[in-house]
Amino acid sequence: MSRLLAIAALLGALPVGEAAVSDQFEAVATIEVLPQQFGPVNEVLLERAVDLSDHQRRTVGRAIAEEAERAGYDPFLVLGIIDVESDFRRDVVSSADARGLMQIQPVTLGWLIMREQWAVTPEQVQADPALQIRLGVRYVRYLHDRFGNLDAALMAYNMGPTKFGIVSGEEHGLDAYWAYPRAVRRDMAALKARSVSPGTSMAIGTSGAKPLATADGLWGG
Repeated sequence: MSRLLAIAALLGALPVGEAAVSDQFEAVATIEVLPQQFGPVNEVLLERAVDLSDHQRRTVGRAIAEEAERAGYDPFLVLGIIDVESDFRRDVVSSADARGLMQIQPVTLGWLIMREQWAVTPEQVQADPALQIRLGVRYVRYLHDRFGNLDAALMAYNMGPTKFGIVSGEEHGLDAYWAYPRAVRRDMAALKARSVSPGTSMAIGTSGAKPLATADGLWGG
């Protein structure tokens, strides 16, 4: 209600005339408040997500910052997952038919849409990289809650929760799958270091020489 009163007061102070009121109201209505972590995220996207349009990059950056905050994650964790999964290329399709920046399979995407009760089709989400990001981060958070820790969530994200449930019960069953969370942490740390110390390349790659992140991907972790 206070917002409406403020707009009404502003309109009352505008010059008389329909055109003047219309122009000024449009300027007020298009003010955008960006999430706190949008700036650092956008810096990474500007350099790495070169196939996104300006509008797509802005909506993806907002989605990363907002969903990371909602999940209690460092947004650089999300950027690390994107780096490992798709190298920031929105049109990558894996041999398992996983798609998008966070490489989600269509069947998983459909399940996530139903779980979130979104009134959209899988095709609409596939066409919108920001919506893919929102579902991808919520999926990681779901797996985190289900399996109890972030490393387990990342492995389940990579191999699928059913397979993770099977191999995690076997002696040394997860030994071959630790490379994925380590790669995410490595890229998370490298991207964050690059944002703090500009001037070095953000092309991370899969070299084992990159440092592992010391944080666990959680704010305050």
